[in-house]
Amino acid sequence: MIISAIPSTRPRVLIVAFACHPDMNMETRIGWNRAVASARDYDTTVVHSGEFSSDELSRKAASVGIPASNLKFIAVKSWMSWVPIPMDAVYWMGYRAWHTKALGIASAIHDESRFDLVHLVSYCGYREPGQWWKLGIPFIWGPVGGTQNFPTNFLREIAIGSSVREGLRNYMNNWQLYRSRRIRSAAQNAHTVFAASSEARRDMLRGTGVHCTQLLETAVSPLRPSPSRELDTTRPFRILWSGRLREWKALPLLLEALTRLPSDLKFELRVMGVGASENRWRKIAERLKIAEQVQWIGWPSYSEGLKQYRWADAFAFTSLRDTSGTGLLESLAAGTPIIGVDHQGAHDIMTPHCSIPVSVDSPRLAVEGFKNAIFRLSRDPALWRRLSEGAVIRTRQFSWERLSDEIDAAYQQALKPQSSSDEFWPEKQRETVSITQPSLASLFTPALRQSLK
Repeated sequence: MIISAIPSTRPRVLIVAFACHPDMNMETRIGWNRAVASARDYDTTVVHSGEFSSDELSRKAASVGIPASNLKFIAVKSWMSWVPIPMDAVYWMGYRAWHTKALGIASAIHDESRFDLVHLVSYCGYREPGQWWKLGIPFIWGPVGGTQNFPTNFLREIAIGSSVREGLRNYMNNWQLYRSRRIRSAAQNAHTVFAASSEARRDMLRGTGVHCTQLLETAVSPLRPSPSRELDTTRPFRILWSGRLREWKALPLLLEALTRLPSDLKFELRVMGVGASENRWRKIAERLKIAEQVQWIGWPSYSEGLKQYRWADAFAFTSLRDTSGTGLLESLAAGTPIIGVDHQGAHDIMTPHCSIPVSVDSPRLAVEGFKNAIFRLSRDPALWRRLSEGAVIRTRQFSWERLSDEIDAAYQQALKPQSSSDEFWPEKQRETVSITQPSLASLFTPALRQSLK
């Protein structure tokens, strides 16, 4: 007697995660963790870039207890992976083409075996949402970020080419947010749009007229027990900086601050990351005569990288434009106080109980802020202990479990029976706003014009 398999009664979820892998970087972990969390309650299919094979991803899912019947991976190859040009130069054309190809494949599957919901997870950036809402099922988008601009009063602090690039990016941000029909259509046809920061939430409302739910795009998992730590004042003060070595990350602000510390305050700085600005920044460290105190350790494995946060007495966050920053969360989980610029996504993560904020009102104030914070933290073990303990407590707000609970609630709301297809997209998310397109001339701020002289 042949016994047929009993069809699953669980809802079918399609996850769009161009980047998906548990170990490689923040974007791949965002896609991976959402896929695994979804598969616990829904029959989940993930379309991904194919950078890592579907077989490899299935094996990794099985290793954390997710059977293949609950989580399927479909690789959609993109020509972005083999064009020998830096990604920035082909990003929009290639990534849009990938969305079009992936949507075609997913639509064919949908025609055969209907999905109940589609969620665009990765990439986090808002610029290319595809047209997944055209599947005619509830569409979840985000958390999205990337709306933040580079502060124009810092344009003279970075290399000339990067200064021009950031100025152009600022203008394109404004143009796309206010003028892109593709972005507006995706936002207004979504059941839920998650914004990764308070700034992204505000920008999306102004640009698309859609109220977003604020939810950080990344998290830490698992929450590692962090035994109480004490500041060892018998050795040099240890500072960790982590991120891509690109101009907008603004490491030289920290390097300059270190030169202004009292001569009796000994320090060590570890720079964790790789990127095009490394050579320029190494030369700056040499010019400032602090090269011997700076270690450039590249990108270690994820597990080895986590150890660096426990090594540090402080995590320095200098990025002048970032949706959030995984390093901030890893620092909190390690019980390492943060000294960081107080804007954009970092502003939402840092509190007075776990960090010392640094003003971005001007480059001078930023440098002074880092100097004063390092001096204060290195000389006050009681303050250091309070911030360390506060960091561990703060981490509880940013677990993958908590993030997944928020997204699952949106899934459940979207999957409720509706009287008509129009109810996929609640009117309360929409708002008519007055849109004023910034002029091209506004790109050329006094700071940028001066940097070009």
